[in-house]
Amino acid sequence: MRKHLLFAIFGFLVMLGTFLLFWQETHQEWKQIQRAFSALRLQQATDSPGKERSVQAQYPFSQEKIAIRQLYIEPLRRTDRCTTCHLGIDDPRWQGAPQPFTTHPPPLLRFHPPQKYGCTICHRGQGLAITTAAAHGQTKHWNEPLLPKQYLEASCGLCHSGPDFRAAPVLSEGRRLVRWLGCPGCHEIRGYPP
Repeated sequence: MRKHLLFAIFGFLVMLGTFLLFWQETHQEWKQIQRAFSALRLQQATDSPGKERSVQAQYPFSQEKIAIRQLYIEPLRRTDRCTTCHLGIDDPRWQGAPQPFTTHPPPLLRFHPPQKYGCTICHRGQGLAITTAAAHGQTKHWNEPLLPKQYLEASCGLCHSGPDFRAAPVLSEGRRLVRWLGCPGCHEIRGYPP
């Protein structure tokens, strides 16, 4: 009798564990975000084909299935999964939509397409992550968290050298101040001779 009770308890725990694993797998944050995007797309579709595509996108075998989207940028050796959640990033129809669905502000993507540069080279964050906290670098032992909007121009300096870069006035002003104050005289600054 005691063996049957232990077997029943063990069987129940295995079933409960299986259920919890299944629930966790189907309720991941990025999947919920993609479902919300599909629902929003369905709500905003104006024609029958658009509505039909939005409904089909919610099914497992559709062409626009719920899946992790990944960009690998070979020359930069970066992998970005940002577009797993930021689904409207290069689609002008999503301008003004709430985050994470909104279009990237123009005109930057015209000169820096995500397929060529990715996202984290400018924005920082953890490109391989698939939760908001981890992707935005809000985890222990990640040294490059997502840059706040007011500091984004600092990333332009990684590729764009020279004293004046019109597309990044804050960066240009910072470079002017570094030269005017003579900072490289005491501090080693990459790109500035001592």
